[in-house]
Amino acid sequence: PEKPDRSQLDAQINTLREQISKCHDKMGALKTKIDGIKEGRKGQGSATAAPRNKLIELRTELKGLYDEQNGIRTKLKALDAQRDAVRAQQKAIREKCQYVKVEDIDRAIDELENKMSHSSMSLNDEKKLVAQISDLRKSKTLVKELVESSGGAVDPAARETLQAQLKGVSEKIRALKDQEQEQRKIMDQIKAELGESKDEIPDLFKQKSDQYEIVKKCKETINKLRDEHRKVEDEYWTKERAWRAQAKEDRQKKWEAEQEERKKRDIERKQRQLDEAGEPFDREVTTCEQLVSYLKTFTRAEAGPAQAATGSGVKTVDGMVVMNKKGGNDAEMDSWFTGTGGKKKGGKKKNKSEK
Repeated sequence: PEKPDRSQLDAQINTLREQISKCHDKMGALKTKIDGIKEGRKGQGSATAAPRNKLIELRTELKGLYDEQNGIRTKLKALDAQRDAVRAQQKAIREKCQYVKVEDIDRAIDELENKMSHSSMSLNDEKKLVAQISDLRKSKTLVKELVESSGGAVDPAARETLQAQLKGVSEKIRALKDQEQEQRKIMDQIKAELGESKDEIPDLFKQKSDQYEIVKKCKETINKLRDEHRKVEDEYWTKERAWRAQAKEDRQKKWEAEQEERKKRDIERKQRQLDEAGEPFDREVTTCEQLVSYLKTFTRAEAGPAQAATGSGVKTVDGMVVMNKKGGNDAEMDSWFTGTGGKKKGGKKKNKSEK
């Protein structure tokens, strides 16, 4: 695989870094300008100190009134919720009972009891009245439980009191707002008299914020480019490691095959050497045979005293013949194999004995 080139990435990053450097320079210039404007305003602070402090007091008081207003509105919402719950309970009571108030039930029971006590009626009518009174008493218990579970009826006076309080707080808030506007006008008039131009600081802060956003986007772009290049490099190194692992495996297989081939050749060579070696000591035996054949060229059969001397004084081995030296040439040839003076002395003695 081909290794990724970082030159293009470095060029893009350098361009973005140059842009970031320019933005930082602009931000520094804007900050210097803002600080200069703030420094120039320090002399004007004493002139606007009194209306500014008054404005702060008004805002603090307004905050307290706003909190009080929110508290009253919360209580009104609670009363409205309670009223809605009572109405829902009353609707449920109407579906089950004729009366929705305990006072109405007590009044109806009193009327029925009075009628039963002061009127003449049949036994069946009296039983009906007794049943009605019993049902009303049962409904009274039910109505009482429902009313208690809903928190009881809403007191209209309490709601009116809260509304009055809310109205009073709202009037105070409006009065304080009017005072706040007056203080603002006073501060604007003082600034106009001091010759203060339009406030440039908000625009300068906006410009500085815009430069900061550019720096932020440039850094995000740099991180994105690096991440993308890192992914390409990771893919390259993944392929590179796989290729190296495969190459290593191939080299290992090749080496193992060569080792196996070398073992086979060694076995064949050793077998060939064994086949060519022949019998044990074959080389030594062949050398001895050649030496014996060579020595036979220097031996000859002798008769007379030599044979007698050989038979009487020298022990021979089967197949060996004792030879006598006859001249200098024979002695020289004999010295090729003996190579020692002892043999020569022995030869002289042998010659003497033969004489």
